[in-house]
Amino acid sequence: MKIKIPFNKLNRFINLCLYVSFFISANTFAAETSVSDLKKRTNGKFISDTIEFYQEEISKFSHEKDTISLIENYIKLSDFYKHIADYGNAYNGYWEALILADKSKNKFFRARVHHELGWLYLFYHKDTKAIENFTASLKLDKVLENKGTIHPNYIISDYFAIANYHRKKKDFYSTKKYLDSCARIEKKLGITNHYVQCERAYIDANEGEFDSALDRLYKAKAHFQQQNPSYLIIIEYLLGNTYEFMGNNEEAIAHYHSSLDLTDKHYQHYNYRLFNHNTLAKLHSQQNDYKLAFDHAVQAQQMQENIYGVKSLNSEVIFEINDKYRIQKEKEKELIKEQLIELLKKDQRLGQLKTILLVVTILSLVIIGYFIIKNIKNKHREEKKAIEIQRENERNDSAKILALKNKELTSSALQLIEKEEFIKKLKESVHTTSSGSNIKMINQMIKSVESSTTNKWEEFEARFTSINQNFYKNLKTKFPELSQKDLKVCALIKLNFSSKDMASLLGISVESVHTSRYRLRKKLNLERSENLSEFIDEF
Repeated sequence: MKIKIPFNKLNRFINLCLYVSFFISANTFAAETSVSDLKKRTNGKFISDTIEFYQEEISKFSHEKDTISLIENYIKLSDFYKHIADYGNAYNGYWEALILADKSKNKFFRARVHHELGWLYLFYHKDTKAIENFTASLKLDKVLENKGTIHPNYIISDYFAIANYHRKKKDFYSTKKYLDSCARIEKKLGITNHYVQCERAYIDANEGEFDSALDRLYKAKAHFQQQNPSYLIIIEYLLGNTYEFMGNNEEAIAHYHSSLDLTDKHYQHYNYRLFNHNTLAKLHSQQNDYKLAFDHAVQAQQMQENIYGVKSLNSEVIFEINDKYRIQKEKEKELIKEQLIELLKKDQRLGQLKTILLVVTILSLVIIGYFIIKNIKNKHREEKKAIEIQRENERNDSAKILALKNKELTSSALQLIEKEEFIKKLKESVHTTSSGSNIKMINQMIKSVESSTTNKWEEFEARFTSINQNFYKNLKTKFPELSQKDLKVCALIKLNFSSKDMASLLGISVESVHTSRYRLRKKLNLERSENLSEFIDEF
């Protein structure tokens, strides 16, 4: 991403204040974790240990499912990344916090993250996204402020952000309008917001009111020396820029160096090292001190590539100074110039090779990953299909076995019915044709056969239960009011017995069977259109 920064005074000041405004966010106006406290906890290894501290906190609260604390630590870690100019990780952390805030429907944290994302988008010239996020933050904060759940300072920070957006668009009328909105809240609260005063200083300088601009900045400097010393990094840079704007380059250079020293002291606003080096490189170049200009340009370029990559924010400035430096050194020492050019060429070729290698590696990984995933999906699909076929075969086999066993059971039951019919006819024949002592003997034989038949019914019922294991259980579970007689009728219906055969097997009349079926339908809550046999067959 290449962003050109013009050197004319008005546009330079506009871009300067855009950088400044990026770091003045909602959490600047609210309570924050003290940097000095973090320094004490990390025993001097400030940057790496602070990041590790927040990452451990995030891991802990994620495990504990403490969403609020998790969001807070994502925001704090992203704020820290932002101050050390690691904008990629800051952006990722803010989005993690926004996702959690959306899921938990927490308006306060949603507003905070939208506000911070607005600054990131504005910094990278994504104006539409920036104003969308600032507007979303303002809308949420107004709701919360009306309910009395947040301090009005959050509304000031939202107005301040939107004022910066309009200033970037060179819409100074809208800029002043939103700054006036900030002033109305300040007046209502009886406070002076020195962050807003810095923006007022820009308006003054833009209109040629340098005394007023310097007065506001020095008052802000006195305030921040007590309240937020790390912000002096930005104040010193603003003072340097204002003096440069006035034509006092010596005073400007002194303030730029002061801003540089403060970044090392406070471990914050690392991007201002880049801004200071770039500006110092330009000023020394204008003074024809190409050696110092080159030193600052190289440091700025290294930071630029570390933060933004090869397509840096001020690459044209750096190349311009490098060219002047090489011309000067050619006149002094030709050998040094040739070595420098060769070194630059090697670095350029190495950078190109690294880029090509990175692209090839990424493409290879994407292609390999695609085929691996495709192969896994195909293998999973085949395994799933094979399992389904196996299960279907098992179901079919089970159904066939069950049907065969029920068929055998039905055949056995029909034999019982035939035996009952035979005994009945035998009784009738004995009573009509036999007489004397032979009748007693024949009746004893008939009773013996009948007893055997009764035992056969019990055996039939036991076999039916073993074959259709869950039949009675499922019926009783769904229809607990069914009697034993009802369950017998259900079993015979499942085996497709006719009413006549059921009557014979149960020892009742056909009319009683019809009555039993009618009562059974009522207990099963069946409509006339529903088939009793099909319904029972489902169990």
